[in-house]
Amino acid sequence: MKPGLQEYHTPRVSVLIPFYNTGKFLVGTIKSVLDQTFTDFELLLCDDCSTDNSLEIARSFDDPRIRVITNEKNMGSGKTRNKLASLAVGEYCAVLDSDDVCLENRLQTQVDFLDSHPQTDICSSAIEFIDENGNRSGKFLYNDFETHEQVRVRTLFTCAVANTSLMYRRERYNNTGLQYEEGGADDMSLYSRAVDVLKFHNIPEPLVLYRMWGGNFTSVNRRSQYEHAVQSIIYRFSKMGFELSAQEEELLTAFQAGTLSLV
Repeated sequence: MKPGLQEYHTPRVSVLIPFYNTGKFLVGTIKSVLDQTFTDFELLLCDDCSTDNSLEIARSFDDPRIRVITNEKNMGSGKTRNKLASLAVGEYCAVLDSDDVCLENRLQTQVDFLDSHPQTDICSSAIEFIDENGNRSGKFLYNDFETHEQVRVRTLFTCAVANTSLMYRRERYNNTGLQYEEGGADDMSLYSRAVDVLKFHNIPEPLVLYRMWGGNFTSVNRRSQYEHAVQSIIYRFSKMGFELSAQEEELLTAFQAGTLSLV
């Protein structure tokens, strides 16, 4: 080794955060990663042509584990996630939305699980909702199931895991050729295809605080989400040999939108 040069260390985990106009929350999101009890990671941040101060905030952190990437044009969250995944080098990739917060044991808990369960490809967790100011609600989602079989069945009716809590084996994921598709429910579309080729596990303990506010994608694009979610569900039914009629698709859309109860 030449004098003055340090040997490059490949981190075990690549944390992937695409961001677009989330400057008001980005400091807290980044700090929640840097404050993890597990420290062997790289943090990849990709700016999708923000018009606020998000990029300036991302570049303000002085930590050698951080890489800041910029898109030349607005690509949307799905394509930006794909770009980050292609640049990652870690054994595991951890996904996080740019307005959410990791609890300090998130990475360690998921790494420990994947290390001890070599047949599992994707490990997600429950989430707890917080408001715009970071106040915890005590309301949880995805905290009532764990197994791959439960995840697979849930994709017949709804989004089965929280995208912002995913950690997956990078090499196995890449070998499937799976990618996020741009649309209102790009995560659900991915899972509806992934459950047939990758094995999931959901940790019922919340490891991520999921922020609900007026500007996040979930709030702004609900109708688009319902429509794309229905297409993912139709895909799952078709894999089982069931073709839905137009009326059944309408009922399914109403159910997703919460305007129809099946109970």
